[in-house]
Amino acid sequence: MLPFGVLGDGLGRKKMLTLGCALAVLTFMRFIILPPNIVICGLLFALAGIYIVAEDNLEGAVSGQMEEEQHLALGFGVLAAINGIGDFISSFVVGILWSIFGFAAGFAFAAVVGTAGALALIGGNKSAERL
Repeated sequence: MLPFGVLGDGLGRKKMLTLGCALAVLTFMRFIILPPNIVICGLLFALAGIYIVAEDNLEGAVSGQMEEEQHLALGFGVLAAINGIGDFISSFVVGILWSIFGFAAGFAFAAVVGTAGALALIGGNKSAERL
């Protein structure tokens, strides 16, 4: 956890969060492209752990810096609510896609959503460029 916080402090939290999203997308795409075997799956799950750590550590920090101090508690509550709703919807959609079309469809959907998130971070909130 610590390296992402340190890198976020030095290079910018928003940049590191965007890199975490990009790593997630690459990991999802690799699950689709690479032939399944124990070594490849182990490496991909390790990469998945890395991007989860990046997102978990930096998402709150970036959100907190984007919100005014008097609205911080509300901002964190909204972030948690959106994350919960998003987790539910994504689990539902990926589960349906995986059941009907196979694992590649589930990972493809996750890659599309992850790409949208990374692009939103790149193009979003210009007042947060210092993050």
